[in-house]
Amino acid sequence: MNKDKYLRFCKKKHLEKELIENGIDYVMTMEKDLNRAGLTPENTEKKVVQEHVDHLISKGENSYTRLALLAYYFHSIDRRDLYIYFTQLLGVRGVIENIRKRAGMILKEENVLEDIQNISSPPLGSSPSAYPPFIQTFMKLLKRVLSTEEARWVLAGNNHQIPKEAFEKEKEHFLQSETLDDYLRAHHERSVETLQQHADEGTIWFEQLITPEVVSFVRENPEILGGVRHNDKIYVTKIPYNPSAFIKAKVVEKKRYHACHCGFVREHLKNGLVDIDPDWCYCSAGFAKTLYEHLFERELEAELLQSPLTGEVLCRFAIRVPEAFL
Repeated sequence: MNKDKYLRFCKKKHLEKELIENGIDYVMTMEKDLNRAGLTPENTEKKVVQEHVDHLISKGENSYTRLALLAYYFHSIDRRDLYIYFTQLLGVRGVIENIRKRAGMILKEENVLEDIQNISSPPLGSSPSAYPPFIQTFMKLLKRVLSTEEARWVLAGNNHQIPKEAFEKEKEHFLQSETLDDYLRAHHERSVETLQQHADEGTIWFEQLITPEVVSFVRENPEILGGVRHNDKIYVTKIPYNPSAFIKAKVVEKKRYHACHCGFVREHLKNGLVDIDPDWCYCSAGFAKTLYEHLFERELEAELLQSPLTGEVLCRFAIRVPEAFL
């Protein structure tokens, strides 16, 4: 284990001493498992790391904190592929629970609500391939007890629980803008500047490695990390999950896979595991409108226009603007 690199990284994250010590223990335990397979954290593969996580799940030791600390170690030793893999494992946390809560706001019959609550989801840290069959079953149940419009409303909430504090700077920019269109243009320009900085520094932006080609791709698409208003709707296109691989991909199926952010269904796009209702992507629509809900200080309507689950290569949404802001 490279303790020096890990310590430097953890201190940059301002982690407490006890948490860092726990992280060192967790990494050393993982390293022993990898060594048995003749590997180290520096040269291991996703499959072997997942086997270690599966072992933690079997022992009930798959806490979010433990998995995050392992992710930090891979980041510290420049195994960005494995760090990004862990962000995929952790990115599903809490989403299904929040969808269930929103469903409970509509469902009144206790036995029906119990069906939604009791359907078993894969434990945190499960292989991405475990989620598509679950989502297939979950969506069938949701559509059985709710109308299509109700199910879409339930899915299109802030199910990732992004706090309003995350948008404070954007709210300031919004209030200082003369018009909504001015704000949208400036928002996109700021996003491009941020990507350019990450490309120049070679650093990860969220789960994504940013290259000059990615910066150009976003710069040329004002709906990506921005938005374009037509009449009473803002049109938003989601940046691909792996934008560099998306740009390089020549086959549509691969573009769909590299575009999808959703840890619940992404493996389905790669392997065609099951048949998933495309309305699941209303969950992503909820994510896309969260910024604007904080700007306008009210819940908004969002429409799914396209996604990899509908057969297109990118996710695109229309978000309705309240009349007072037009």
